[in-house]
Amino acid sequence: MVNLKKKYVNRIIIALLIVFIVLGITFIILNNAIKEHYEEIASQEGIKVSAKILSNCISDVISSQNHKINNVINVIYGSDEEIISIETDAGTVNEIQLEILQKVNIELSDTNKNSSQIPIGTLTDMPFLVGEGPDISIKYSQQGSATVELESEFVSGGLNQTVHRLYAHVETEIYSVSPIKSEITDFSFDYLLSETVIVGEVPEKISSIY
Repeated sequence: MVNLKKKYVNRIIIALLIVFIVLGITFIILNNAIKEHYEEIASQEGIKVSAKILSNCISDVISSQNHKINNVINVIYGSDEEIISIETDAGTVNEIQLEILQKVNIELSDTNKNSSQIPIGTLTDMPFLVGEGPDISIKYSQQGSATVELESEFVSGGLNQTVHRLYAHVETEIYSVSPIKSEITDFSFDYLLSETVIVGEVPEKISSIY
């Protein structure tokens, strides 16, 4: 009777050891698989977070500074209605640029806590298992910073017309941190702030980016 109990206990212990070993091996495999996919996940999430923040910030600036943005350039005509020169209001450009920069960096400096759900099958890199199996949640935080530069261009808008476009070129750096890895990713975005149709032939020397 005693021997039977010992055998039963030993079997339980062996079974538990096997379970722990299997779980340990599974954890190591999943951990390595997640590490391989983390860079891709961080990059994708970084783009989404950055794009959303930048879009909201720039939309706010356009709403509050719409009049100034639309009057960044001043077209000077001669007596025969020919364009003599196009002047840029540097002070307004700097003001808009600074406001966008401040808003974006304030938003990016706040820690954004994110999580991504990845099916176990996707982590195996086996095509027939992609999207299959229960999801694993990967949690991480993101912070970032940005530089902003306004750029302008003149393009043909048809017969005797030129279109002036004002862009905000934003370079962002997102730092993603998770329990298993940290990653720094750089992105760049271009946002159209305004578009103005200029009637008349624009001098060649003016038709360029600032």
